[in-house]
Amino acid sequence: MCIYPPTRCLKLVFSCVDRTVDLKTSNCDQRKLLNEILQILNKALEDVKDILEKVKALAKSKKAIKEELSRFQEDLENMTKEELQSLDSMELEEQIKFQESIAVVGSWDVDFCIKVDDDIHEDVALEV
Repeated sequence: MCIYPPTRCLKLVFSCVDRTVDLKTSNCDQRKLLNEILQILNKALEDVKDILEKVKALAKSKKAIKEELSRFQEDLENMTKEELQSLDSMELEEQIKFQESIAVVGSWDVDFCIKVDDDIHEDVALEV
């Protein structure tokens, strides 16, 4: 199985053959050709190993996330109405604090130039 696109695989094989075949005499150094092919296969094997490690890490991460979500869902299901209401009020307080922190304290007029189709418009104001 080639993990590279087919055209890349063909280029690798042909470049390998080019380096081992004497075009004038059509002689082929079989040992050199086999070494070249072996190097290509070893590189592909390393790439496959790297991909497998990444897939394993991703699967492990996905499993941990699912476990955390299950615990969270179980905790939510076990909450009483009072706890849920308390959670709702805490969320509302956080929203209010956030809105207060981003409240607009004023506005400014900023003059700048704008270029539209080679025409420069200088008296443009932007209210922030």
